[in-house]
This record gives sequence, C-alpha cells and structure tokens, in this order.
Amino acid sequence: MTRATLFGLLGWLALTLASPLVAQPFTYQGYLRQNGQPVNGTVSLTFRLYNALTGGSQVASPINQTVNVQNGLFTVQLDFVAVWTGEDRYLEISVGSTTLAPRVKITPAPYAAFAASAGFAQRPWQSAGSNIFYNDGNVGIGTSSPFARLSLGGGNADTKLAIWQGANAGEVMGLGVGPGQFRLHLNNASDRFSFLDAPGGNEIMTIWGSGSVRLLIQGHIRLSNDSSIFGLDQLVGYNDLRLSGNPNGLPNIYISSFGDIGIGTDEPQARLDVRGGNARFRKYNTTFQILPNELFGVHQEHTVTLDILNVNGTLGVWDNLRVIGDLNVGGGYFSLGGGTNPTYRRVDAFVSDIGGGAYVGVLKTYGANGSENVRMAWFTGNPSNGALGVLNAANNPEAGMAVDGGGYGVVWADIKNFRVPDPDDPTRDIWYGCLEGPELAMYVRGTARLVNGHARIELPDHFRKLADEQGMTVQLTPLSPASKGLCVVRKGLDGIEVAELLNGQGNYEFDWEVKAVRKEHRDFRVYRPWDEVLLGGIDPAEAWQARLQSIQERQARQQSRTDTKGVQR
Repeated sequence: MTRATLFGLLGWLALTLASPLVAQPFTYQGYLRQNGQPVNGTVSLTFRLYNALTGGSQVASPINQTVNVQNGLFTVQLDFVAVWTGEDRYLEISVGSTTLAPRVKITPAPYAAFAASAGFAQRPWQSAGSNIFYNDGNVGIGTSSPFARLSLGGGNADTKLAIWQGANAGEVMGLGVGPGQFRLHLNNASDRFSFLDAPGGNEIMTIWGSGSVRLLIQGHIRLSNDSSIFGLDQLVGYNDLRLSGNPNGLPNIYISSFGDIGIGTDEPQARLDVRGGNARFRKYNTTFQILPNELFGVHQEHTVTLDILNVNGTLGVWDNLRVIGDLNVGGGYFSLGGGTNPTYRRVDAFVSDIGGGAYVGVLKTYGANGSENVRMAWFTGNPSNGALGVLNAANNPEAGMAVDGGGYGVVWADIKNFRVPDPDDPTRDIWYGCLEGPELAMYVRGTARLVNGHARIELPDHFRKLADEQGMTVQLTPLSPASKGLCVVRKGLDGIEVAELLNGQGNYEFDWEVKAVRKEHRDFRVYRPWDEVLLGGIDPAEAWQARLQSIQERQARQQSRTDTKGVQR
C-alpha cells in the first residue's frame, strides 16, 4: 500500500462514565480507500492517542488491531484506559507502516462524561466500575464539620466504626474512642485481636482477653526512635525473646527457650554468652570488666584480662581457683586463704618496691601458727639474685639457698644429710650426715701400686680444673705388712711423686687421698655478720628477735641432750 486516504467519522462512547480518570472505551467508524478506490480485505491498523494535533506527547499505549474492511468501511472498539482528564485528545491512525494525516480530534460527544460545570458540585461522588470515590474535601458521618478526610461524628460514642456485626447490635467488633483514648472493641472477652501476614494468612501477633492480657508474637518486635522501655512487669516469649537495636543485624540480646541469654549472638552456649566485645559490671564507684583477647592492654589471642577499671584494685576469690594454662596477675599482690583476714592467709605473692624504680617479686607461705615458714625473695643488697629461706616457727631462717653477691650458689643449714631407703627394710631410711669443715674443700682418692719403691699418682682432670694447689694435702696408706713406710716426694696438680722410706724397693699397692680448697674460695670466712643472709623484705628488727629466740631454743635442746644419759649412736 503506497498511498492511503482516510475519511474518519467521529467516534462516540459506547459507555458513558462519570469519572475523568477511569477507562472510557468507545467505538470508532471510518472509511478507507487506496488510490481513490475503497479498500476491501483485511488490513493491520495501529491507533495512537496524542494531546496535540501535531507533535505533542503520546498519552497512552498504542492499540494494534487486524480489521476486516468492506467497501472501505470498518468499525473498531478502542480503549486507551484512564486518559480522559478533560484535555483535548487526538487520534492518529497507521495502516501497516503508513501513518495517515492529519490526526483526528476526539469531539465532545464521546467526551461528555467529563463536565466542569456548576452542576458537578451536585454529584460529588464519582464512580469507577463498581467503586465510588471523592477527591475534593473531607467526609463527615454524623457531623457537618469534618476536620479529617473521614470524620465519624463528634463526642465519645462507644463504637465509631463497626468492622463486624453479629445477629444484634451488641455483637460488634470495631473501633471507638473515649476521653484521651482510642479503643478496639471485641465482641466478648474470649475474642482476640490479631495481625496477619496476609489476607487470610498466619497470625504474627495476637492479643488475647480471657480476663488477662496475653501477647503472642510469631516474629520480631521492632522499636524505633525509643530510648527505653519502662513499666514492663513481665514479658514472656513462647519460644524465645530477641531484642535488637539494629533491625538489619543480629539480636543484641537473645533469650532462648531454655533460658540461656546471648548478648551479641542468637546461639548462646551458656547461661550468659557475650560475643563481640567486653563485659562490665558496676556497683557504686567500682567497675569490673572482662576483656577477651587482651592481656594487660595488649591484644593477644586466647587470653582474658580481668580488670577493675581505672584504679589499682584488688580481685578476690572466696573459694577455690583452678587454672589450666597460664595465670597472669597484673597487680602487685596475690594471696590465698583467709579472704581479707590475715589470720587465715597462707600464701602471699607480691611485688616489692625497693626504691630507685626497681621492683622484686616475693613469695611467702605461712604455717599453721600463722608465722611465715618459706620465703622466696633475694639477699639483702643483691636484689637481682634469688634466695630461698626456710624459717622455723619463730620466723628465723634455718635453711636456705641463694646466689650471693659474687655470683656463687650458696646452700646452708644446721644439718646437711643424704637419705636413701634401706634396701633390706622398706620401713626405714638410711641417713648420713655430711662431713663439714671450716673451708670449701674437695677431695679425690684412689689406689696406686709401688714399683721398685716408687709410684706416680696422676690426678683426674676434673680435680685439676677446680682445686687450688696451695694448701693441697695428700694421705697415703700402704697395703703391705712389709712396707717400710711411704712419703710424698713432690705434689702438684700435675701429679704426685711417692717413694718408700729407707730407700725401700717394695712392690705393693697403697691407697691415697688428696684434699684441696676449691679455687676462688681460699678466703672462706667462718665468722660472718648475722644479717649477711637476711632475706629481702624481712624487717631486720623482727628478724633479730626471732634469731635470739631460736638461739635460746637451740641451747635448751643442747642442754637437754647433755643431761640425757645413755645416748645411742
């Protein structure tokens, strides 16, 4: 089709409606010819609606129809939906790919349903199919002066709006008002008020009556822009309770159906499970905090710090404390037993300030009489060297070990022994006392053989490394009755020359023993000041009194033994 001319007939509305905003279908008749001849046959027509004769904007979607044309005449039903607002409308028709011109104006005849006359005020309600509506003001029921879009009378009538009514006027469910009150009316106390997730769907929140208020929530409660909840005596969840300050995140507080409480988690693994942060407990001016993954202010995995905030406080444990793994105490004092009563305290561990910015650790234990019986500390004057003292009932050190100012390890006691079980009688032990003397001596001994009256003793290298040659002594014991006697011809750490007396030429064995002072200990002091081994942290005056008491007790024991007859050895 190369050229077509359309003589359009004005269309008219097939159904007249009162609203300018609803669908207004109408029937359009036209006459179509091609090259001056009426068209016969089936053609494809496209109808478009514009707001201007030329140009302008299309105001609805195009309508495509396949039309049977006889002798140039055709009839179509057109529905551009809700486009009739009172403004001019122009119809444009295309035959196949050819658009006909000019556009056809839709005349007032099919548009008469919309009128801007004064008579419109006499019919404020408009219809849209089976619906009616009103846009131009407020609606009052029971009042001629409505102050809202819908006002249900003045005064405080019990029921303003009935949502459901049963067999009589008393069977009503609806909405009402009272003085300063908005009311929800139910038919009786056993009825319930419910929120559904869809029409005819599931109840997500329900309020029951039955003489008491019960609230069932299948889901979440979200409180927005509210800083607190008050006046809430009891809140019961059927399965669990979740409180969240962030509607897009996990619940901040979660109470499971088993009674477990989670803070920062909805899967508590204990009665109280706190995730993602620290925990604080405050009473009066004291704040106690638990800091996971932190050790004394430094991040460290798999650690926990217990802290009293902003003060040098004290943590107390009334009952037993068991630790598997490391225990770090950041404060300066730790005790076991007795609570705050020192009468029953049995262990003290603390950090002692010795001045000059120096600190030393001290550990003390106490006996049944409450007196100190063991102290791990330092020697007075040597705070960097360790010392251990074992004290008697009068607090006087009777045994100990330490590193002295010269860097030597020192062990002291009244009695030094070794003890082993009796191999023939497991009910008893064998005790030997250590040989003592006024020097730090060492010895080595052995057996050698005299050949033609002469012998040489080679000292072992370990003895040579530690012994002081000055003052070294040698003892010889011949093992032959024919011996004329033995003597030391020469002695030194490099060896000892032995000969038989009287130019003897004997050939026999002899025992020998060599004693020597240890190197660097030639100036061993027998008499020393009493407080030379005074443990650090002990009051000297108290230590002196304890010492005097200990001396008196020792003298009494010695006197008692002297007076006892028949002492067995």
